[in-house]
Amino acid sequence: MSATDIHADRRYLLLLLMCSLLLVAACALMTQMEGRARPLPAWLRWPIGISGILLFGSAGVMVLLRLLHRRPLYRLSTAGLYIDRGRMLLPWSDICFFHAQDISKQPMILVELYRPQAWLAQQTPLQRRLLALNHRLYGTPLILSARGLSISPAAFADLLQQYWRQAQVFRQPESVPTPFHKP
Repeated sequence: MSATDIHADRRYLLLLLMCSLLLVAACALMTQMEGRARPLPAWLRWPIGISGILLFGSAGVMVLLRLLHRRPLYRLSTAGLYIDRGRMLLPWSDICFFHAQDISKQPMILVELYRPQAWLAQQTPLQRRLLALNHRLYGTPLILSARGLSISPAAFADLLQQYWRQAQVFRQPESVPTPFHKP
C-alpha cells in the first residue's frame, strides 16, 4: 500500500477566509458608525473595532497561509503516521489503538500511545505543556482533528485502521479487539 496524503478541504478554508474578511469589514464599519440610532461612544467604538480588525485579520492571514500551503495535513504510510504537515513521524509500533470521539461537537481521533511520556519528551516546551493538558483531559496527548479534511472523518478513521492493520502491530491488550473503538 502506497502512502496516502490527506489534505485540508479547500472549500472549507475558502469559507473560513470569506467569514474572516466579512468580520474585518464589519469591524471597520463599526469604527465609522456615527449618526445612527444609539451608536456606541467613540471611546468604546474604536478599541472594539480595531481589536476585531486585528483578531479577524490575523485569523484570515492564517487561513490564507494554510490555503496556499501544499503539504498534506496527515500522511499515512507503511512506516507510520506523519503529523504536523509531515514534519513528525509516529511509527505504527508506538500506537496502541484509536478512539473516534466528538469533542465540543468536533470530530476528533484520539491516538493512544504505548509510551506517551517518551513521545512528549520529543516536543518543544510549549508543545509539551499543551499536549500534557490533552493528556490530563482526554487520557492521551495526541488528538487528531478530523474536521476540515478532504475526506470524511469516517473515511479518515477507516484509512488509519487499514494502515495500522497492514503494519501488523498486534501489541494491543486483549480487551481491545481492533485499533478503533468508541469508549
